[in-house]
Amino acid sequence: MSNPLRYYTADIKSDDGILDELELRYGSYFELMIDRDKWFLLNSISISLCVQALGQTSNEVIALGARLQTLDASTRKAIIKFLIDQLIPPVLPEPSFSYFVIAYALMSEELTKYKVDTTAQDLRHSFFDQAEQKFKQMSPNELEGFLQQNYPA
Repeated sequence: MSNPLRYYTADIKSDDGILDELELRYGSYFELMIDRDKWFLLNSISISLCVQALGQTSNEVIALGARLQTLDASTRKAIIKFLIDQLIPPVLPEPSFSYFVIAYALMSEELTKYKVDTTAQDLRHSFFDQAEQKFKQMSPNELEGFLQQNYPA
């Protein structure tokens, strides 16, 4: 099973309470929502993000999108996961991205020691702070070595 909604949105402030409303109405895992409604929400959010993205969609990609619809459902779902992985990584200026990488590594190591998810949010903030300090103390060569060791190409 995936993580609950708040795992992904814990740091997001929603002025209109839509996240609370979604969680209350459909459950923290959207377990009370039918799959068709989940696909609709995914489509709706994707379209709004597409409109906000810079550039213009090429005719080639529009045609490719139509061709991809002919693939079986499991292949289309795999492509969705792939595209999300391509779009979601933080696009942060250096050195912020490096802070993120180091923090993630520290956090991953430490969180494996804990069995309870309730402490994850506090730990996440703590480890990001620790990672920033560690990054500032590293030389460029040390950072490069760390990245190659933990995130091989």
